Amino acid sequence: MADRDPETKYLQAPLDAFSGQHDVALRLLRRAVEDKYCGYPAMDNDPFFASIRGTPEFAAIRAHGMECPRKFKEHVSGHDAK
Repeated sequence: MADRDPETKYLQAPLDAFSGQHDVALRLLRRAVEDKYCGYPAMDNDPFFASIRGTPEFAAIRAHGMECPRKFKEHVSGHDAK
């Protein structure tokens, strides 16, 4: 997917997962998270990810995604101190 917006990748990933295109879904989800889309904790609750949620690949993407909200909070806290 050539779209630079990580949200587009994140929104396409569950549709691919639901339709059985697991490799494509995981690749899009990974790219969205790598491109700083904060999909955690939503990815834990999205029923369309049910078919891939138990995979090691999803677990790795989820772990990486968990860093995004933490980093955002640190960034905001740093600006509040100024």
